[in-house]
Order: sequence, then C-alpha cells, then structure tokens
Amino acid sequence: MHDFDAAREQLGLPRGAPILESIRARPHEAPHLLAQLDHWEAALAEEALVAEGAEDLLSCLAHNGAQVGILTRNTKQLALRTLEVVGLRGFFNSLNVLGRECATPKPSPDGIRQILDRWGAEAGGAVMVGDYLFDLQAGRAAGAMAVWVDVAGANCFATEADLVVRSLGELGAMTDL
Repeated sequence: MHDFDAAREQLGLPRGAPILESIRARPHEAPHLLAQLDHWEAALAEEALVAEGAEDLLSCLAHNGAQVGILTRNTKQLALRTLEVVGLRGFFNSLNVLGRECATPKPSPDGIRQILDRWGAEAGGAVMVGDYLFDLQAGRAAGAMAVWVDVAGANCFATEADLVVRSLGELGAMTDL
C-alpha cells in the first residue's frame, strides 16, 4: 500500500484530504505540487509489484474476449510504466488506459464512460474493479458493477461495493461476472 499521508505531508496538504482535489484548490501552487506528485508516483511505479492473481485474471479475461482498461488518478504515462514494471503491459491497449490528464479523475465516472464509449459497450455489462472508495464511487456512478479488492480485510468500503473480494485471484475464480 502507498503511504498517501506521507505524500500529503511532503506536499503540504491536509491529512486525509483527496490529493488531486487539494492541489486543484491551490491554483498558483498546482504546477509545482503536481510535479512533486509525479516524482513521488514515478518512484512508486519503479517499485510496483504485481497484485496476487492479476496475471491469471487478465489471461482469463483475454481468453474470453473481454475488453480491459485502466482508469487511474495517476498519469497515463505512469500507469503504462507501472504495467511494464509488473509485466502486464501486454494485456492493455494504451488507448484503454486513462490517467488524470485524460478524464476527470475518479470518483467522477467520466473516464469509465469514455472507455465504454470507445468500446461501444453498455455500463450494465461492465465491471469496475478497484482498491479504494473512489473506484467504487466511479463505477457505481457510471452504472457498472463495482468490485472492491479489500486486500487488508478492512471492510470500510463494503457498503459502496456490489462485490468484495480479498484478491484478484479470488475475483478470477468467479465465473459469473
């Protein structure tokens, strides 16, 4: 897990406040703060580890002809770099990877809708998988099924999710999604 409170402290942002929104609220400082955030996120990308079950899940989805995308509050470039570091880049068309510069950041459903429009797909047949509240809120607002990967077993966002799993491996074992 990333230490977002440490990032907030480093950036001089209020503890617990959403990072991008806090930066946006400081328009004169925003370019400098975003550059610092990019630097912090780039270091994390180089240390990224593949989530348990991710490769098997993506292989299964690819085998079944499912389309997959990524919507992140990071930049698109960092998302693609992270995929390279963890060895999953081959599963994703770069057109289906949206960063904070491509769409209004989550919890807005904008990015999900952009991806679905690109695919010509309906939200009712889509699944948004994420590990934080904003992922679930974006998924629900778009009309997609919201799946929370609660690795820590914290159960704090369960009411916002349509399904809670402890790992991507657990999600991959389900065949009726």
